[in-house]
Amino acid sequence: WVSDQLMSLLGYSENFLTDYVTNLASSEKSAAALLAKLHAADVPNTPATRKFAEDLFARAPRKSGGAAAQQKARAAADKKEKLDLLKQNAEYGLLDDDDDEAAETEAAVQRALKERQRAQRKRSRAAGDEAAAA
Repeated sequence: WVSDQLMSLLGYSENFLTDYVTNLASSEKSAAALLAKLHAADVPNTPATRKFAEDLFARAPRKSGGAAAQQKARAAADKKEKLDLLKQNAEYGLLDDDDDEAAETEAAVQRALKERQRAQRKRSRAAGDEAAAA
């Protein structure tokens, strides 16, 4: 649409010119400001140009409010994420330690130690017997 309108107003239309005019409309605060920028770019001052500026301003997507708006949006997103994490963390709790499992583990460790000590005694007796036989 912009390309067709530029063709009728200026007699030519290029992709870069279409993009420029569209971006200009997105960044301006009013149709009058857009019209002033178009006049500064040597677009003729005609009723058709005014109509084009008003229509383009109405159709053009608005750019965000700048860095401040982006920072506010980012802060709101961070706050929401923190609240979600806090809510998720509240669902978790500590597990009860089963005394039975601890006792079983301790008993298994003690059995392993006794087995190791018994094996060491057997080896030392066998080594002592071999030394006495030699």
